[in-house]
Amino acid sequence: MLETSCNLPGLGPGATANVDVMVPGARRGDFADASLDTSSIAFVVDCHVWSNDKVRVTARRRLTSRPHRYQAKL
Repeated sequence: MLETSCNLPGLGPGATANVDVMVPGARRGDFADASLDTSSIAFVVDCHVWSNDKVRVTARRRLTSRPHRYQAKL
């Protein structure tokens, strides 16, 4: 198991952002999981192994409140 972090960009209501995170040894078909290091319910976070050694984290803001920057942990 590997844990790393990345900073998600500030997102407006309904906006989506992709962040590619380098994860040495990750291969297509591997299981990947992402979560936010906050109790916020304003975001939906998903991830998958995008290519060898790279995981793509997708975050979507679902509330209409002010955008914030949060850190995602893998």
